[in-house]
Parts: sequence; C-alpha cells; structure tokens
Amino acid sequence: MKKGKKYLALLLAAVVATGSLQITACAETKNESSVQKETGEEIGVQMQQLKEESEPLTLLDLSLEGVEAAELTEDEFAAKFNASQIQIEEADREMCADLGTDLQDAETGMAEQKTVSVNDTVSVNAVSGTTDLLAETQGYATLEDASAYVCSQMLKRKEIFTVKLAKSKDSSQQNIRNILLGAFAYDENGNPQAGDYLYYHMAYMAWQQQDGGNDTIVYRIGMLYRTTLEEEQYVTGRVAQIITQLDLRSASKTEYEKVRSIYDYVMDAITYDTYHYTNMPSYNYMYTTYGALHDGYAVCQAYATLFYRLCAEIGISARVIAGNPDASTGKPTHGWNIVRLGDVYYNVDATWDDEFPGYYLFFLKSKNGFFEHTRDKQYETAAFEAAFPMAANNYVLPDQKEINTQGVPVLGSVKAVQTKNDRVSLSWSQVTGADSFYIYRAESGKGYYCIGITTNTAYQNEITPGNTYRYRIYARQNGQTVAGSEEISLKTKTMLPKKGTVCRTKDGYRYKVLSATSKSKKVAFAGVSDKNVKKVMIPKTVKLDGITYQVTEIGANALKGKKKLKTVSVGENVTKIGKNAFAGCSKLVNIVVKSKKLKSAGKNSLQGISAKAVIYVPSSKLKKYRTLLQNKGQKKSVKIKK
Repeated sequence: MKKGKKYLALLLAAVVATGSLQITACAETKNESSVQKETGEEIGVQMQQLKEESEPLTLLDLSLEGVEAAELTEDEFAAKFNASQIQIEEADREMCADLGTDLQDAETGMAEQKTVSVNDTVSVNAVSGTTDLLAETQGYATLEDASAYVCSQMLKRKEIFTVKLAKSKDSSQQNIRNILLGAFAYDENGNPQAGDYLYYHMAYMAWQQQDGGNDTIVYRIGMLYRTTLEEEQYVTGRVAQIITQLDLRSASKTEYEKVRSIYDYVMDAITYDTYHYTNMPSYNYMYTTYGALHDGYAVCQAYATLFYRLCAEIGISARVIAGNPDASTGKPTHGWNIVRLGDVYYNVDATWDDEFPGYYLFFLKSKNGFFEHTRDKQYETAAFEAAFPMAANNYVLPDQKEINTQGVPVLGSVKAVQTKNDRVSLSWSQVTGADSFYIYRAESGKGYYCIGITTNTAYQNEITPGNTYRYRIYARQNGQTVAGSEEISLKTKTMLPKKGTVCRTKDGYRYKVLSATSKSKKVAFAGVSDKNVKKVMIPKTVKLDGITYQVTEIGANALKGKKKLKTVSVGENVTKIGKNAFAGCSKLVNIVVKSKKLKSAGKNSLQGISAKAVIYVPSSKLKKYRTLLQNKGQKKSVKIKK
C-alpha cells in the first residue's frame, strides 16, 4: 500500500460521517478596485467589508442520496448523458454554463432517436436509454483498486466510464461513496493533479448501477469537470515554468522560503475576479487554476488550488480548506490552505492577504491565530486534525526578527480592562520613534479591522458585553508600521445595574431599571431631557450600556408638563402607564398605542391633554382600551379610535 493511502480512511471518517461528499465552487466577495498600499484606517474598512460581505458558495452535494447525485434508471441516465456530454438541468447549468452542453441540441438529437457513442465503449440510445453496462467494464476486487481506476479516468477528464466491484456487506450506495472518496483521497506522495486539486475542479456527478453477476456490482459514473484535459495540460506547462522561475527545487532554499515564494506568486499572479463573480456567477473559469494562470482573474477557490498545486509539485504538504459557513444555509463561503513547515501545519489565505499589499495578515497562522476563519465540519474531525496537526503558535517570519534586531522596540504588553458595561479601556507601553498608534480589534468569526488612531498610549473602546474581543496595537512612524503588539484577548461580561438605576440614552431619553437579571431585563420610560420636545417615540426595546431591555412601563410623571408635546407613540411591550404620565401636555393631540399588552393606566395619566386629542389603539383592543383609558383626567371630547 502506498504511504499516502493511509489518508483514505481518515478522509472517509471526515467526510462520510457528514453524509455528503461536497465539491465547493467558491464565491466570496472581494473589493473591485486594485489595491494600493493602504493606511491603517483603509485596511480596517476593507477588512471589515471582507468579513461581512461574503456570499455563500455554490455547493454541490455528492451524497449520492440527494437530487444532484441520485441513483438513476437507465432511461434517466441516458437522458442525463448524451453525446459524451453531461446534460445538466437548469439549476446546475446556471453555475456550470460554460461546461454545460446545449440542451436544445440534445433534445433535438433525442427526438431523432439517434444512437451515440459514449467514450467509445458503451452504446447509448438517447431515447430508450438501453445500455449494456457490462461492455468494456473494468473489474476490481478491492475498493482501493476501484478508486485508483476512477481517479485515473477523472485525471483524463473522462465523462462516462464504468467500474465493477466485488459485492460487500456495505450497501451499494456506501460502495460508490467509498469509491469516490478514495478517488479524491489526499496522497502526500501522489499525483499533484489528484487529491484536493482534482476534488475542487469537479462540478457534477451522477451514477447508475447494475448487478454484474458473480457477486459483483457494476457502476456507471458520469462526471462534469470545470476544465478540459487540454486546459489541464496548459496548467501543467505553466506550473513547470513557475517552478523554474521561482527556483523552487533549489536545495539551498528553505521550506519557508519556498512557501513564501509560492504565496507571493499566487497573490501577484491573480486579480480577484469581481466582475464575473458579480455579473456572471456561472462563469466557470474563475473557480479554476486554469482561469487563474491563463486569464489572471479568479476567486478564492483558484487561489487555494494554485497554492496547493505548486506546493504538491515540489513535495510540500498542503491542503485546501473550505469554511466560513453562511449563517442562513450553513454552507461554506470561502476557501484557503494549510501548509506544513517542519512537523506542523499553518493556515494561509492568499485571497484575503491579496487585499493588503505589503502585509501578511493571514500567512502562516496557527489555528488560534486564524480565528476569523471557521472550517467546514469535515475539516474539524479528530481524525483530520490528527493527520494534519496545527501549530500552537503563529510562525515568526524572519523579516519580523530583522525589525527587532535593528533596535526598534516591540510594544510592551497591552492591557485591556472592562471599565463599564459597554466600555473597554486599553493601555500600552510607549514606543521610541512612534508618532501614532493604530488600534485593531477582532471579534469571534471576524477578522481584524482598525477601530481608531491615537497619539496617546491609551484608548477607550465601546463593546457589546458578553463577547470576546482581541486587540492588537501597531506603532507607526510617518505612516509606516515600526512595531506591533502581541495579541490580547478579553472576555467581556455583562455588568447588570441595580433595580431603580436611571439610565440615559444619547437622544436624552431616561429609563428606570425595573429588572436586570439573566432572565428578565425590563425598564420604564422615565422622561426626556428636552423641555420643548414635540414628539416622543417610546420604543419596544432599548439598548442601555450594551444591554437590551424591554420597555414595559411609562413611569409616573414621565412627560408631565411638556407644553409643546404633540405626538406620543407607545411601544409594543408597554403594559402600564403611570399616574400623571401625560398630565399637562396641553398640545398633545396624537397618542398612538402600539401595545396589545396594556393592562393599566394610572390616575390622571391623561389629564390636561388637548381636547382635540385622538388616541389610536389596535383594532382588536378597541373595546377593552376604551374602558381601560376612560376617566383618566381627559376631556370627554377626546376620542379613542382603532
């Protein structure tokens, strides 16, 4: 058995357990314009956009149990595959338009009932679907041999081929799944065009089975690829040129130097394909290494596969990792790499680093130092992590050491203290020669972005309590980074106020805390600071010092004596209006009650409001609220309507 085949079982454990084999077509957002060397603020803005504007990947489910790859009858199979081309349905064709065949031509051919040759081995009648699966079928006794054959056919870009396998205790679906997983299995010493490279250049598959006699099963497998054999031959030629150009086989170069050269080349060679991703998401080449090298434009999937291919060609172990799941679908939205230096692996993301020329924000990072990336579950299994152990710490780049040895002091330890419920106080040591400090912050699931610039050695940062934040401070001299701090992490907590505490918002509204526990957070609207206020909108909820409360009451005397007040809106959560709440508001003509929970109104709560006032209430509560609000000090001319 080849050494690399040991990963087959690991890949099976990582992927089969999920119930699906997934081929990822990457499509995440990147900024359109070419990027110059940015200031810290510009980088901060771009970093935030990069994390927040990601779009879901187009994901193909190869579970063999879903619509994409269900077992087909002979008629269905013949309809799917005609004239050596996979006939994909509109939903699939939208993504793979450039590789899909013309369905209209296929339909015309079927109407003519013409017989076509599939890969010169199996005759298929395009109408009846009559096939002989046993003709020219390759037979194998072991799963590994069957997988190796399937892999060889995919490397040749064969679109329809058959394989016969001895029956086992596993179901036929489990058999075909294992054959495919074996065909895609990572082999460190294997063909650089196989493994992850092949896996991420697939687009579509379907299969059909038949009893092969003598305790065997015959599988017909149909594949749609993102590239042709000729295009892959072009890639192979270009890869050889790049290896020579970068002198990647030189014995005098360290592994780090080779990886750094590959990483820099990938970023220099590719411009993110914003145009096609935005306007033609079905444009196939932007997902491929061919598109990256031939056109110079691509998306993250191609960044990752080019990096993988170059590393594999010179014997450096790397993998393509999918992740950053979309919140609504759970599907990956991004792809990057891990690469081995020494005995451990590091994260690298050329796509994101390509946004920031001159910076290496996503290069050779440990798992903890790469927390803004979340792996897809198939890359989070214990088996996968055992096979590809991650470094405990970020790799220290040699040029970083050079900076320190030149006498530029590295920042002392950064201190972060939560001083208020929604406030963190940062402080750090002075740096010789620094004229400003750039403060970067990151939250779980997001990358670093610049939150402020100061000439001092302290900074106040507004936060949401209960979250974990990470901070880095960069010293600048004439706009250039001269030193950077170590990362500091702070788990903030919710500092709950005592009952009766009065809090104020920026718009001058006052709220009195009624309850502040983990289970109940309620406040009463207590008034406004503006004596001449004309309109008051009492909200459903309010955020005070980072905590969200329900506004359930209007306090006693809350708006008493506001002579210019004309309109009041009562929020959906209000259950009680306190005594004298609107007393003396002589110009108050509109009261809109949105709440359907109102249970009481205090004495004289409406005393002295305008005689022309109208109180609007929910139609379902009209009768009840007319009774509830009567005799609260208002004149009889005041109307209550729905």
